[in-house]
Amino acid sequence: MPDRRSLTTRLTVLFASVSTGVLLLLGLIIGILVEDHFEELDRVVLDAHIEHLRQALQKIHRVDDWAGLPAQMDATPHTAHDLSLIVVSPAGQTLFVRGSAAFPAKLLAVDADGQPTHRELQVWNDGGERKLRSIVARLETGEPTTPSVLAGAAIDIGHHQQFMRSFHVALWSVVSLAALL
Repeated sequence: MPDRRSLTTRLTVLFASVSTGVLLLLGLIIGILVEDHFEELDRVVLDAHIEHLRQALQKIHRVDDWAGLPAQMDATPHTAHDLSLIVVSPAGQTLFVRGSAAFPAKLLAVDADGQPTHRELQVWNDGGERKLRSIVARLETGEPTTPSVLAGAAIDIGHHQQFMRSFHVALWSVVSLAALL
């Protein structure tokens, strides 16, 4: 039986479908690129704080020098939302903490060579609704009893998530309106 819909109707449906598909694909690609951009920005901020920790830890040559670490780290400009830092000895003793994030033990674990098992950026939940992105590195000190430590830096990524929620609402609204038009 021949299709009784007019050519105009079929072309309109085809155009609306293709347009909707293209807009959805474009939105998906833009969303992925924005997420990648946020991750890269966070990596730069976290790496900068780990580097500042590295420089501060290299100035520690005696046990008494650990007392000056908070003052050195307070000289760091806060360039992140809710930045948290932690320094842990190889024995697991917390030597320095700044911020409110409670780093999970698995992020501060080391392998047989004393290297962090989680060296790449990690996203984790601090027990509440807050998500954090962090990085952990093994850093050297000049202090003989603690020649190396694990240092972690974490930032709250809630502002990124809020932006992405707003972006998705706007995207779905525009796609829906375009499909209806």
